[in-house]
Amino acid sequence: MKTKRTLFLLPALIAVLNLIPAGRVTAQTFTTLHGFTAIIRFPSNTNSDGIQPYAGLITNSSGNTLYGTASYGCSSGNGTVFSLSFRPQLTITPSGANVILSWPANVAGFDYTGYTLQATTNLFSPSAWVTNSPAPVVIAGQNTVTNPITGAQKFYRLVQ
Repeated sequence: MKTKRTLFLLPALIAVLNLIPAGRVTAQTFTTLHGFTAIIRFPSNTNSDGIQPYAGLITNSSGNTLYGTASYGCSSGNGTVFSLSFRPQLTITPSGANVILSWPANVAGFDYTGYTLQATTNLFSPSAWVTNSPAPVVIAGQNTVTNPITGAQKFYRLVQ
C-alpha cells in the first residue's frame, strides 16, 4: 500500500513543479523612508520622533506625504503622530548652449505633478520668483525643461 501512495505522489509532484514559472524571478526593492531615532530609556522612553510605528500609513490627496502613528517615544514618551514628506530632486544638466532642468514625475508612488519650476536672477531679499517658461514636458518619467544659457545668471526652485 505504501508503494502505491509513493508512486502516486511522484507524478503529482512533477505536475506541481511544472506550474512554477521558469526563469529568474526578480525580488522587490524596498527603500527606507525614515529611520526613527533611538529612545532615551531613562527617565521616560523619549526621543524626537517616536518609536515603534503602529498600524498602517495613509497619504494625503496629492500623494506626496505619508502620515502614521508611533506607540512610544517623542517628548512625552507616549507616542506621536508623524508625517513624512518627499520633495522631488531638481537636477540641472548643462547641454551645449542650454541647461536641462528635470525632476521626477512620479517616484515610488509619490506624485510630483503639482510642482512648478520657478526662476529668479537674485537671491537677495526681496527676490522675485517667476514661473519658468516653457512649461515642462514629461520624458521617460522626468519633468523636463530646456532653457538657453543666456543673459543674467538664474537660480531655480520647485514650489508646490
